[in-house]
Amino acid sequence: MDGKELMFSVLRLVFFLLVWYIGGVFLIPTILKWSRKFMSEETLTVFAVGLCFLMVWLANKAGFSSALGAFIMGSILAETLEAELIHKLTMPIKNLFGAVFFVSVGMMVNPAILVQYWWQILVITLVVVTLKSLSSGVGMLLSGDSLHNAVRAGMCFGQIGEFSFIIATVGMSFGVIDDFLYPIIVSVSIITTFLTPYLIKGGEPLFHSIDGKVPASWTSFFGNKEKSLKEKSDNRVTMKAFVLSQVQHMVLYAAILLALTLVSFSLLEPVMGIAGAR
Repeated sequence: MDGKELMFSVLRLVFFLLVWYIGGVFLIPTILKWSRKFMSEETLTVFAVGLCFLMVWLANKAGFSSALGAFIMGSILAETLEAELIHKLTMPIKNLFGAVFFVSVGMMVNPAILVQYWWQILVITLVVVTLKSLSSGVGMLLSGDSLHNAVRAGMCFGQIGEFSFIIATVGMSFGVIDDFLYPIIVSVSIITTFLTPYLIKGGEPLFHSIDGKVPASWTSFFGNKEKSLKEKSDNRVTMKAFVLSQVQHMVLYAAILLALTLVSFSLLEPVMGIAGAR
């Protein structure tokens, strides 16, 4: 693993998210507010879907996956004033492609693979259900939530979804995983999806079984942590909040300046090269 390349990729991702978060917060809502009176519902549908495809194209140009670009634009549109109408208009499109997607996923499941690699599928399924449920529950406890909510929420996350297919596809394209792993991952995703309702149903009985064995001091600590954190935050001096606000503004403005600089160089470099050759 190249540490320098990894760090560069992480910084590039952070920069990409910052730039498009800023653009999404300030630019897209303003455009929608100005142009909404000129748009019919059909035009708004095409405009919203077009923005998603635009972000997909930009994400690909930046070296990221199409799913990241679509997710970012969906998050941006969800924060606009037209979010409810856009959701209503694009719901049929979502249902159509969702049905096609899951039917195609189901067709990728080869029964022969299930028989041949049944123990690998079983082991990965157990690891996913156990570790994802446990990590989600522990994360909620550490964030200050109660044991009751943490156990129930943890049981809701004991599955892998369609993003695992995207990751597996990227892995195969780079040659870091074998082709036979893809149908195994699809099989695990389908199995854990079917198990999820039963896991959610078992969240309440699991909590009652754990609650009787956990010391009362622990339960009281986790239950009151959120309240204590809120009380501490309310008593803090405002200088820290002011400094953090200024630092956030500096980071955002630096990202904007860097983005404008990079765009300017990419646009002007060919022109300056031609002029220099002449």
